[in-house]
Amino acid sequence: MSKYTEGPWEVVGPYFDVYQADSSEYICQSSKSQGDRREANARLIAEAPAMVEAMLAVLTAWDEPYYGDLAQARDTMFDPIEAARVVLARIEGATK
Repeated sequence: MSKYTEGPWEVVGPYFDVYQADSSEYICQSSKSQGDRREANARLIAEAPAMVEAMLAVLTAWDEPYYGDLAQARDTMFDPIEAARVVLARIEGATK
């Protein structure tokens, strides 16, 4: 996998700059030409590391052998799927 700046990333300021939360390393700025989509696009970009983490957790859980035990499959998938839902809620601006 390509190397990217580790997360978490956060959106900062009125220009919707994206920085690494722990080091304040600059990632990018959402373009003025995006108009009213600017903040939403910045949130989407800022959640990129969390999206990768959530997807990897779902795929890892999915690859577990269940041998027909659907209850175990459901229990194993629950936490990764909930983590993915949290990331999507942050992208949509529902939570900070």
